[in-house]
Amino acid sequence: MNRDLLVKIITGNGLQTGTAGFFGNTSGSRQKEGLPLFVGYYDFNSYSGSYTFNSKYSNPSGESIDSNGKVSADTYPLYSLCDSSQINKVSGSGYFDNASILQVGKEFPYRGWSFVFDYQTEDFTGDYGVGRTLFSSMDSSSSTSGFNIGLNGAHKPYFEYVNSGNQLKTFTLSEVELGKNNILSFRRSAESNIVEIIHHDPLYDKNTTGTFVLGDILDSDGKDYSYSDNLYIGDFYTPSAGYTGFTGYINNLFVWGDFLGEKVTDNIAESFVSSGFSPKRFEAVTSTRNIITGATVTTTGVTGQGITGYRSILSGTTSVRCGPDLEIYAQSGLTGDKTGAVFSFVTGTETVEITSYVEKPTTFLHDQSLLNKFKRNKIIQRADSSDVFEVYNFTSKQNSLNIEATSYAGAGYFQIKNEHTGKALNFYANGLYKDSGYISGKTLVSGEYHVSGNNKIVFENDLSPSGIDYSNVYDVITGETYISGYTSGLSADQVDVGTTLYSGKDVYLDGQKLISGYNYGQSDGVIYIYRAQLNNGDSDPRPSGSLAFVPRASYAQRIFTSGTQSVNANDGFVAEQVWLNGQRQMRHRDYVLASENSLLNESGIVKYSSNQILFDGSDIGYL
Repeated sequence: MNRDLLVKIITGNGLQTGTAGFFGNTSGSRQKEGLPLFVGYYDFNSYSGSYTFNSKYSNPSGESIDSNGKVSADTYPLYSLCDSSQINKVSGSGYFDNASILQVGKEFPYRGWSFVFDYQTEDFTGDYGVGRTLFSSMDSSSSTSGFNIGLNGAHKPYFEYVNSGNQLKTFTLSEVELGKNNILSFRRSAESNIVEIIHHDPLYDKNTTGTFVLGDILDSDGKDYSYSDNLYIGDFYTPSAGYTGFTGYINNLFVWGDFLGEKVTDNIAESFVSSGFSPKRFEAVTSTRNIITGATVTTTGVTGQGITGYRSILSGTTSVRCGPDLEIYAQSGLTGDKTGAVFSFVTGTETVEITSYVEKPTTFLHDQSLLNKFKRNKIIQRADSSDVFEVYNFTSKQNSLNIEATSYAGAGYFQIKNEHTGKALNFYANGLYKDSGYISGKTLVSGEYHVSGNNKIVFENDLSPSGIDYSNVYDVITGETYISGYTSGLSADQVDVGTTLYSGKDVYLDGQKLISGYNYGQSDGVIYIYRAQLNNGDSDPRPSGSLAFVPRASYAQRIFTSGTQSVNANDGFVAEQVWLNGQRQMRHRDYVLASENSLLNESGIVKYSSNQILFDGSDIGYL
């Protein structure tokens, strides 16, 4: 990631990178005054020996080393606590070999914090009962205070902490399906004791968030047992039973000394796969202010007390796990009178109108090569079915496909996005393609729905038959749709159509997609529908119906398979359209994207079913 891009994100979100001065005493749940909010950004490009320099600085090595040639602890470098580990053997990535461990600065005195990072690992097969430690403020798993963050044996992110009763409590983001490459963030609020775990998925436009509350962390004296003032990366300081160190690469690590909002956190995650911003939009805002009518200047004077300079002092050593101890140097401030010009301003009653501009949210310029690192290579059905799959696979992100409209079933319509006003749509309800028409007065005289002037998809029939709301998905695709009647009669029913009618089109029978080569064939302007493949081989499945010839997006790969619950693409899925038995499927609702090492590939997995109850809690009085 580009450091300048990160700085623009921080400043563009109105964040101050200086020190926090509003915190109370350190014995309770609050952190101490004067800590830098922007703790560090680590891209592992600048390092020397046991030190990885903080890339929040424009010149990481130059600004981390003081005039005496010592690495200052105040710059929050990463200290390697095992000199035999080659953390920086690959420039631009921190390499961890299960025994590697880093320490963030000499100490980490933050009770509120945010970590955003992307990593790569292939260590999520076997040892399902062992956790992989990513971050820890605990020296070992038996420490009486602190927290640890990692991946459990099922490759799910977790947060563990010690409460006031010396019990180790665990929170897990179990809803997420991780791959080899992932972007995660962990955030803790010191004020409300909230911890959030977020899986950021910019490739597939999906964030998964788990919000948890730390309980019973304070004793009667206000001591916070979930807090410890060291932060290790890669392992506990002391290897512990039930855990192993992280194996893999950390490519980008952002550390903030407070709880960041979701928008900012997501922006930082987006920056890991982006090269910059699209042009910004601004909105004019006017205000009135009193005019300054005069000023007086005192050329010399004491403006206050403060730091007038710095010197480097040896503040101690830190014990390493293997090799000699590291000397820790810090900058000590020299205090005294601060002098300068003193200004006094006089304002009058006259006002002036000021026009300012408010920045609107920007769009990231994604780097497709970076996005591709996060692609998955398996589609796994959530329902227990082994019927016919058809998949269109794309090599780049498709913002015009797989869009879900907002459902207002009670009011009888779907709301499409404003930017799709007046554009040609392929609209699906409950998996079936729906033909667009028009109304005369209040009567729908063609098609199955019409588009009202305010972006409403309005159906003639009720949207919620039997109380079940329609699911929906639509694509924005340029091209003409043609409708043709269909009447069966032959063993392979024949529909005479011109080549221009079906060229570059998908074929739907009463809204169900027909699969080329399986449900139908085409030759010399003729469509042949194979009746034996419709409705499970019924000899006369559909005596009549409607054929729709619908424009499609230009895909890179078509996959057709049957008799399986999963579909594999060796080069992975970047964007996809999926049909099951000719019915359109939605990502995260009807299927999940998984890596080849996912536990969902194991036999004996209980598949999702909306009417299947695993546990209802009634025997313990929980409803």
